[in-house]
Order: sequence, then C-alpha cells, then structure tokens
Amino acid sequence: EAKRLIQMQGATSLYRGYGATLARAVPFDATRQSLFEELSLLIGDATSRGVVAGVVAALVTQPLDAVKTRLQVYDRDMSWFSCVQDMIANDGLSVLWAGALERGIICGLSGALLFGTYGKIDEWVISFIVALQTA
Repeated sequence: EAKRLIQMQGATSLYRGYGATLARAVPFDATRQSLFEELSLLIGDATSRGVVAGVVAALVTQPLDAVKTRLQVYDRDMSWFSCVQDMIANDGLSVLWAGALERGIICGLSGALLFGTYGKIDEWVISFIVALQTA
C-alpha cells in the first residue's frame, strides 16, 4: 500500500497529517502531565491519577484528534482549517467528538499504565536510596 501511495501521490503523502498530529500531541501531553502533577494534592495513588489525567486530556483534545485522523485518511491535501470546515459542513459539529468515549478509555488505561509504572519505579528508587544511606 505504501509503495502504491508513493507512486501515485509522492513520498510526502506518507506524512499527511503530521502537522495535525503534533498539534494534537503537544496539548494532549501537556494537559496529561500537568493534570497528573496537580492531582497529587487530591489523589495519592499514581495509577488513579494517571487514569483521570489520561481521560481528561483525551476529552479536551478530542476535536484535534478527529481532525488529525481525517487529514490522515483524506486522499487529497487540505489545510487544517479547511478540514474542520469540511467536517462540520458535511457531518455536523458532533463529528469532532466522534470516538471520544473509546479514546477516553484507551488514554485512561494508558495513563494508568504509564503513571502507575512511573509511581512504582519512583517508590523503588527512593527505597533503594534510603537503604543505601542507612547501610
């Protein structure tokens, strides 16, 4: 499929939606990381904080993800703004929230795994350092 795509549309077609991917990834990661840190005042468990941070970040950035996905699957080049206009004109405003539930579940689970693992490793490292200092 990639070979055919390159032959028909050129090598740059493999990067369609790359800018939109960055436009979605940066706010998602910034939101998830910031929220994870801020939630430490309310929720002590890193895994639980990771779930909440992942779900909220997914929901906040869902419209950006919908546009990114549409740009990647369109057969023609179009600007981000044109894509949003086209999506809303053809499918209505709700199209920007299509897949939000599924993405929220996936991002919540990945947040739990990522931050839960981070929390456990952090605990082990601190225990190890304390053990070395008291030995």
